[in-house]
Amino acid sequence: MKLPLRFVSLCFLLLAASPLPAFGAPKGSAKPDKAPMSDGSAVGMLALLGLVAIGGGGVLVMRMRSGRKGGKGDGRAPEPILAQRKYDWELRLTPEQENAMLQGVQAYRDGGHSLYLSHSDGLITFYEPRMLVSLHRLTDAFLSAGPAAMTDPPGVVRNILGGLTTHESPGSLHLQKGWYAAPIDGLDHVKFTNLCYDALTRPKPYIEGTQGSSADENSGSMTLNVEVGGPMNTFCVDLRRVLLATHEARRARPTEPLIDLVRPVLQAMSRGAMPGAMWTRGGASGAEVDVVTRVVATSQARAA
Repeated sequence: MKLPLRFVSLCFLLLAASPLPAFGAPKGSAKPDKAPMSDGSAVGMLALLGLVAIGGGGVLVMRMRSGRKGGKGDGRAPEPILAQRKYDWELRLTPEQENAMLQGVQAYRDGGHSLYLSHSDGLITFYEPRMLVSLHRLTDAFLSAGPAAMTDPPGVVRNILGGLTTHESPGSLHLQKGWYAAPIDGLDHVKFTNLCYDALTRPKPYIEGTQGSSADENSGSMTLNVEVGGPMNTFCVDLRRVLLATHEARRARPTEPLIDLVRPVLQAMSRGAMPGAMWTRGGASGAEVDVVTRVVATSQARAA
C-alpha cells in the first residue's frame, strides 16, 4: 500500500500531540495530571502506530524504487547513442552507416573510455584521455574505411579514435589534466576560464553569427558555435595553450589588462595561426573567422 507523504507526516504530528499512558509508575509517586488512556484510546493509538509503520514502509519502498530507477551508480548500462538524422554530418551517412558508426562509438565508450557525444555541435568530448573530436572528422574516416566499416564497426571506430588519441589532428584537440598549473594575475582556474569565455562570447553590441557556446574549467576547454550563411561550424579552444601564450604576452606587457592579452591569442587561433584550437569542420571560412575576430575584439569582461 502506498500512502502520500503528507498523510504520513500528519500521522506523526498526531502521534506527537497525543498523551501517552504512564506505564509502570512507582508506588507513592505523584499521580499523573491526566487519567490513563482508556482501552479504546490504546487500541486507537496502536492502529495509528500501524498506519505510520505502513506509511513509512511505503515511503521507504517508493524511495528505494526511485533510487533503483534513476540514481547514479545504480548498475544500469549507459544510455545508448542513437541516430537523430537531423545534422549534416549524419546525413552524409546512410541510416545503416550512421547506426554502425554510433554503435562503434558506443562500444568504444563501454570499453572504458568516458565520453559525451553532441549531435548538434558535431563534437565528442572525451574525459579520459581528455580531448575533443569532431564528428565530421570521424565521419570522414569511417566512410574512408570502406566495407570494413560495416562488417566491423567497433574495430574500425576503435582504430580511428585510437589514432586521434595518439596524434592531434585538424579534427581532434588534446586537453590536459592540471592545465592551470601556472596561474596568472592572481586568478584561479575558474576566474581565468570566465575571463577567456567572456572574451569569446560577450560582444557589445551583439554580433550576428554565433549560435551558442560552452566552457569547462575542469577540462580547460571552451567552444563557440558559428553559423554564417551555411551549416554550423564549432570553434574549440584549449585553455591551457591560451594560458601559455598569455603568460608570454604578460612578460612583454606587464601593465596591460589581461583580457587585452587574451584577445589576440584567440583571434590567432581562430584563423589557424597559432596551435591550441580547432574547427569541427577541419577549418573555417573567411566569414566564420571574421565573426570570431569581431566578437573577440568587442567583448567585455564581467565585473569581478
